[in-house]
Amino acid sequence: MKSRRILSLAIVLIVVVLSLGIVYTNAKYTSTVTGNVSASVAKYVFNLIGTDSYNSKHTLSNLVLAQTCKPETLIDGKIAPGTSGSFDLIVNCDGAEVGIRYNITFTNTSENARELPTNLMLTLDGQAWNFEDGISGTIDANSNQKEIIHTIAWNWAYETADGDEADTIDGQNSFDYTFDITAVGTQVNPIAL
Repeated sequence: MKSRRILSLAIVLIVVVLSLGIVYTNAKYTSTVTGNVSASVAKYVFNLIGTDSYNSKHTLSNLVLAQTCKPETLIDGKIAPGTSGSFDLIVNCDGAEVGIRYNITFTNTSENARELPTNLMLTLDGQAWNFEDGISGTIDANSNQKEIIHTIAWNWAYETADGDEADTIDGQNSFDYTFDITAVGTQVNPIAL
């Protein structure tokens, strides 16, 4: 009986030692840290403003070529050979915190899809240009200049080398020329350095 008691005591002692060993080997340090994630969203601003050179009350929504030149050069309020004028399209991204790529298109909405008079010449910022070419550009996010002014000038020369016949035909087929202006601004994809 004594040996049974010793055996029982030994078993109990072994179980206790094993239990302590298991508990001791499973001990670990733990800690919990909490925080939060926040994001500030960069501001996006894009606007197109149209003004004529002679009367700033005309805007993009009511811009008329005859109102972009000196009134004394018009014939009954209409353009004709010898008239010229200009207007500005102002791309404005003031306050934008992202780069913006812009594309401005001109769509002829004239009745019978007429074109401008043959000898009426257009320039964009001093360079030969046509409405079909449109205007595009980019304003960088870190640029100090958030406004770009594009000047569209038109000139219908009074005399050209071989243009009198074309002017006469355009004058005999009097018409109204109308175009819609559409400007699309798109955020430039930021590039990681």
